[in-house]
Amino acid sequence: MISNIASVDAKKPREYENILIIKLSSLGDICHALPSLTALRNLYPHAKISWAVNKPFADLLTDHPLLDEVIVIDQKAWTKGSVCDRYEYFKKLRGDLKKRQFDLVLDLQGLLKSSVIALMTGCKTRYGYWEMREGSWLVTKGIKGEHSQDHVIQRYLDVIRFLGSDVREPEFVLPDIDMERSKVDGWLREAKEYVVIAPATSWDTKEWSLDNYVQLTERLLKLNKLVVLVGGSSDVDKSAYITEQLKLRSPDKVDQIVDLTGRTTLKELMAVCKGAQLYISGDTGPLHIAVATGVPIVAMYGPTMPHRTGPYVGKCGLGKTRILIGQAECRPCRQKKCSKMDCMRSIDVDEVMTAAKYLLRED
Repeated sequence: MISNIASVDAKKPREYENILIIKLSSLGDICHALPSLTALRNLYPHAKISWAVNKPFADLLTDHPLLDEVIVIDQKAWTKGSVCDRYEYFKKLRGDLKKRQFDLVLDLQGLLKSSVIALMTGCKTRYGYWEMREGSWLVTKGIKGEHSQDHVIQRYLDVIRFLGSDVREPEFVLPDIDMERSKVDGWLREAKEYVVIAPATSWDTKEWSLDNYVQLTERLLKLNKLVVLVGGSSDVDKSAYITEQLKLRSPDKVDQIVDLTGRTTLKELMAVCKGAQLYISGDTGPLHIAVATGVPIVAMYGPTMPHRTGPYVGKCGLGKTRILIGQAECRPCRQKKCSKMDCMRSIDVDEVMTAAKYLLRED
């Protein structure tokens, strides 16, 4: 594996004309890769740049001003159904990729599935970030730069530096969301001051308790904030629990809650976050969308590592981000299941509310 890792200073700048970024999933990971797209476009302003992404996340990249093409990968067609159907999809995808004649492939996923796509392109020049896993290092050369132990955004940017970029701090460029912003204004009754909360996460261990979110929301309502709940379709019941509890606890304030859980596209979620005063959640996909929009953040971390995959705190982010880390000797374990959940339980409502009031500039 070591023999297929190159250092950043080993590459002389070369012009490429047809580039493919492979970052298939997940929501947070794609957001982390967006600054690499910006740096790549600045380095190669005239190149055609395409991005291969799994179908559920394609909306995040559609009509992106720095992309020429979004190649949507239907992972279900590839992995499910009859052997014949899967083979036909695989053959068609391979043909579609090869005919594009990419002269540079950047695998920022570093997994078996992404390395298969990299191979299918037929392109001989393939680079990825240095943590290539699942044998993907046999296909793609990993790039190890000065930020190899830093935030994953900087690890991805090391690949672009290897190509000749002098980028230092990440820049998030978002797709056009003007239409979505108009729609969101209607949903939120053109509210100018609101707080977004995403109560659910993909891992049980990353989740703050729903009762804590009930208490937090009640306190925000007392500050006369409109509170907007967001999440995916699988999170509907959790947001509904918060709303129902608040109907009992603060019936006179319940009209200040807007539940958009399961109702937004990724672009609409981006528009919701961009217009907010504040965003609050654990380590979950919507958090990274919020980070990309530049909204002030309160993020709660337990089993995962904020210094690696949390909200990026660069030169401009210190004053608008509060990362609260749970206290437990066993963290960061990066485990999806736990019988104790001590790390997330150790973060109390007072701590989150103090951080929220600071960022809201409320006394």
